[in-house]
Amino acid sequence: DYLGVGLTGDSWWAGNGSVGLARNNGNLLAPLTGTQLDAVNNAIGNQTYGNKTESQFMLATLTGDLGDMKYGPISYALVAEWERQDFAFISDERVSQPAQQGNLGTGWWNLTGYLGEGDRNRTALGAELRVPLLNSLTLNAAARIDSYDSTSSSTGDKLSPSVSLEWRPNDRFLGRAGYAKSFRAPDLNYVFTETGFFVNIVDVVQCAQIYEFQNGTTVGFNPSADCENTATFAQRSSSSLAEPLKDESGYNWWVGFSLEPLDNLVITADYNRIRLEDRVRLEPIGALFSDEYDCSTGVLTDQARCDFVGSQINRGTDPN
Repeated sequence: DYLGVGLTGDSWWAGNGSVGLARNNGNLLAPLTGTQLDAVNNAIGNQTYGNKTESQFMLATLTGDLGDMKYGPISYALVAEWERQDFAFISDERVSQPAQQGNLGTGWWNLTGYLGEGDRNRTALGAELRVPLLNSLTLNAAARIDSYDSTSSSTGDKLSPSVSLEWRPNDRFLGRAGYAKSFRAPDLNYVFTETGFFVNIVDVVQCAQIYEFQNGTTVGFNPSADCENTATFAQRSSSSLAEPLKDESGYNWWVGFSLEPLDNLVITADYNRIRLEDRVRLEPIGALFSDEYDCSTGVLTDQARCDFVGSQINRGTDPN
């Protein structure tokens, strides 16, 4: 039987006198000799990764008072920002080289390395006002608009307002409350990177098909008892290849106080409520395979989820 190609490029055949792990189980867990280790290094080589990230940032601010009111001056702050980010994460060249006969050092990691390269431009303008409404009450209002290029963000321009109140009836107590909207553009890693990997996972649909082929029916099929982990190749692709990622958005509101009952003793308490939407995350591979089976059997009836799962799993078929 043909067992494959050895570390030095020689073919391994069972029974012909060549070294084959399948013919000598003692070799399986035995430590490598110096000669064998040299053969491994020469055939496979070393895998390295390179990462490059650059950022140029400019910030200009202007602060001052607009004028006086009955309870004090109206203060303002203006801000202007410009930023450019360059991102590159390119793997070892061996990853993208085609496989060559007799050379395990090229191509055998094919598609499992990291590729990613892109840039982002952002500009922002912001303004803030501090208005004394009463001797003990102050209003803070602010807003900023961020503008991203279309290749790294699907939103383009995004407005983020906020408002807060400060109540200081005496020198020892401060009450505060506020509300703000927020957003966050997806990381460049998620926008531009494409990679792949092998993972041990239970492919329940395939397991059920094998069970039905062997038994003529799926009656009695039990995934936990009838399936084993299988080595599955998974590839993560940049979503920008099909549809740009949405920006993460959210809001938060807060209320709290700061109390100084004694000199050098300050008690502070705050409550914050934060909600984030459209957070970017990697879909667990196991959940995709499990939901695919539940969709095929009717256990999962969420059609939107089933359509999504179906779009994420691509299967190769044997034409014979």
